[in-house]
Amino acid sequence: MVAVNDKTAIQLMKAANLAGVEVPGKLSIAGFDNLQAGEVFDIPLTTIQQNFYEMGASAAQLVLGMISKKRTGILLCQN
Repeated sequence: MVAVNDKTAIQLMKAANLAGVEVPGKLSIAGFDNLQAGEVFDIPLTTIQQNFYEMGASAAQLVLGMISKKRTGILLCQN
């Protein structure tokens, strides 16, 4: 299961635990944001780190390009 963010993933892990579902045995959960709160649980949280600065810069470039009609389409973030 992929959660929208790490906080939601942690809540899913808690709910699964209360329901008697083994994580990661019967259910695998991943989140986004790479919050350090995920490190305090007995079960490590799989998470995806996002580069918010780069995403914001790419979005701004896209919007400015669309405003000036010089650029349209999708910009991909690169590491």
